[in-house]
Amino acid sequence: MRASEALEMFIQSAKLKKRQVAARMGISPQALNGRMKQQGGLGTSAAAEIAKACDYKLVLVPANTKLKEGWFEVE
Repeated sequence: MRASEALEMFIQSAKLKKRQVAARMGISPQALNGRMKQQGGLGTSAAAEIAKACDYKLVLVPANTKLKEGWFEVE
C-alpha cells in the first residue's frame, strides 16, 4: 500500500472528511488533495503531518513486527 492510500484509510478509520483534516492542518482541501496526489509520491514529513491531523503517527518498527488491528503498512 502506498502512503497516500494508507492516509486515505486513516481518514476513513478516523471517520473524518478531507475538509476536516485540511482544517486541522490549516490548509485548504485543495492543498491537501495536492499533497496526497504529488507526483513521485508523498514525502515523509507531509505524510506525518497528515497522519497527525487524523490522530495517527508514523512509526518505524522492525520488519518482522506483526500488524495489529488499526495499524497500516506502507510499502
